[in-house]
Amino acid sequence: MADVSSSVETLVKSVLILEDSPIIALDMEQIVFDMGADFVWSCRTCEEAFAALASNEFQFALLDIHLGSQNSLPVAAHLVRSKTPFLFVTGSSSLAGEVLELPDVPRLSKPFVQRQLMDAITEFSRGTRLKAA
Repeated sequence: MADVSSSVETLVKSVLILEDSPIIALDMEQIVFDMGADFVWSCRTCEEAFAALASNEFQFALLDIHLGSQNSLPVAAHLVRSKTPFLFVTGSSSLAGEVLELPDVPRLSKPFVQRQLMDAITEFSRGTRLKAA
């Protein structure tokens, strides 16, 4: 993967990833680290995410909506309350009804290419309102 850190003016330094697919999580981790993040915590379940949130501060989060038999909406609600920006990254074309209650949360559809995720993170880091994908 190419070094892209010089292409981002302002960097997100701490990122929470909630993704049940280890391969996708590793890919997202690598992209975020390549962009200059100092700290990335990957979780596969909501329980792991809540434990990470209890002991760390994150500037940004990437959430898969569907996590096997559960979904990430409880974590999303927590992030909204704590004013931590996040991006839904989902492979589902049909989103849970509860997600519709969060219309301002941007979404990135899977599969995505590296540039799409980088652009979404860059928009956030520059203070630009993220747009739904």
